[in-house]
Amino acid sequence: MDSSSLSDLPRACVEELFEIVAATASAQRAARFEALCGAYPEHAARLRDLRGRVLAFDELIDGVATEVAADGDPAQIGPYRIVERLGEGGFGVVYRALQEEPLKREVALKLGREARASRAFLRRFELEREALAALDHPHVARILDAGRAIDGRPWFALEYIAGVPIDVYCEREALDLRARVELFRQVCEGLHHAHLRGILHRDLKPSNLLVATVVEPDGRKRAVAKVIDFGIARRLDEAGALSTAERTLEGQIVGTPEYLSPEQASLDPRAIDARSDVYGLGLVLQKLLVGALPFGRPAATPTGLHEHLRRVANEEPPAPRACFLRALERGEAPSAARENPRSWERALGSDLGWVLQRALACAKERRYQSVAALDEELARWLEHRAVLAGPPSVLYRASRFARRYRLQLGAALAVALALIAGTIVSLLYAREASESAAHSQQSELAAKRSESAARRSEQEAQQSRAAAQENLDRFLRMADGVVLDELEREARDALGAPRPENLEAMQGWIARAEALASRLVGHREMHALLRERAVAESGASGVEEPRLREPADQLLFEGLAKLVQRLELFAGAS
Repeated sequence: MDSSSLSDLPRACVEELFEIVAATASAQRAARFEALCGAYPEHAARLRDLRGRVLAFDELIDGVATEVAADGDPAQIGPYRIVERLGEGGFGVVYRALQEEPLKREVALKLGREARASRAFLRRFELEREALAALDHPHVARILDAGRAIDGRPWFALEYIAGVPIDVYCEREALDLRARVELFRQVCEGLHHAHLRGILHRDLKPSNLLVATVVEPDGRKRAVAKVIDFGIARRLDEAGALSTAERTLEGQIVGTPEYLSPEQASLDPRAIDARSDVYGLGLVLQKLLVGALPFGRPAATPTGLHEHLRRVANEEPPAPRACFLRALERGEAPSAARENPRSWERALGSDLGWVLQRALACAKERRYQSVAALDEELARWLEHRAVLAGPPSVLYRASRFARRYRLQLGAALAVALALIAGTIVSLLYAREASESAAHSQQSELAAKRSESAARRSEQEAQQSRAAAQENLDRFLRMADGVVLDELEREARDALGAPRPENLEAMQGWIARAEALASRLVGHREMHALLRERAVAESGASGVEEPRLREPADQLLFEGLAKLVQRLELFAGAS
């Protein structure tokens, strides 16, 4: 290409053209040329001619580049001695390097490409350095140093992570569902920190999430996940959207095709915000739990890539449970899942499946609105609490409540069973009393004795039934305390500010709160009656607190006092 053939093209078009030639893998060049033709239709013929000339020499160019890369690895960059090449991308080569002085440490050093130092390339390299410099979190790779080589190429050094991609680690260690979710939450913490610093990653995939094993001082081993490679990261504005100055040209594919969000797949940089990274996390989580991505990998052709982008941008992903069953058939499911497929299928068909579906919603308004929200949802699942993404059915909420408070409900159930048993015994006594009364007509003396016995039995039965009813009433009144605890916890932790996604849950909460408040009058009356009895039994003065003789009655009296006070505060607040 000579300069005269580009003189009539717009400057932005020429810069993008050089970017395609200099910083794009050959497999993606054809698709990016087509996108550029769409952005500048009046120059489409000239651009297609240039594309043909570039692609015709693509093989030769790649061969020369490979030869130079193989033979041109430097021995020293600044204070770092190059040990080996770890990998390379469109913007640079990553080496494992050693620093001897003034500190001895191992680093991962990224060196910019010499022949690709266009203004756009240098800007992207600087953006990655700036993004890493703004981050300081145990689950994000830290930048240690930066500078320029003797030949002018930019470089920066990161902490070296002797780890493997997160999906490889999970398979190697055969982690179960809980362990995978707990490890994934470390990634959420690191990425949430980046978002708080105004950095959008845009290229979340297992190979950019490394897991290393750390030995604690007490000898225990712990897995630590680190987010790496902010090569195509961009800054967010105050509203959480991609800032105007950081947007990529419209029609340009940025990211790994199989891990693109719908906003990235639509090739519209104006639509990208923090929720795009939430979608990327959802894809990684599905890979860890299912073993396969919802839309698979695109075919290695322009047509296959275009069809993949269309599906990602416009279609809802298949249900995680269906993807899991297909992955099982193909042998792609996690090894731990193949040993116990029913439990994984059950989880992916309910709580975890609902979480994945919300994280991977095609419309970003229906996703979790932040990485922190996704992280909190996974914490609810780990704690056996109801996930917000789940259907708000009474049965589901009750099952989650029972699983969370299994010990308290077990004790309450034992009390309830005792009350029921006492009632049954009382009924049996009553039946025996009736039979005795029927036979009392045999003789006058027997009748008098039977009548006396029947009266005593009837009195005992009535007393037993009254005691059973009283115990049951006490249980129900004290159970309102548990209901009040749950309502207050949900108001504090689960509901939050009114939003469309939790409106139905808030309506259910209000209905239960109103039902509980309606029982306040009955609790007040019962407490007043018990107080009158306590005053009469203890003869307490106005200064002394009256007490009931029976411990059970005194316990109910004190419990009702606290419950009435809490309910009055709760009713006033709500």
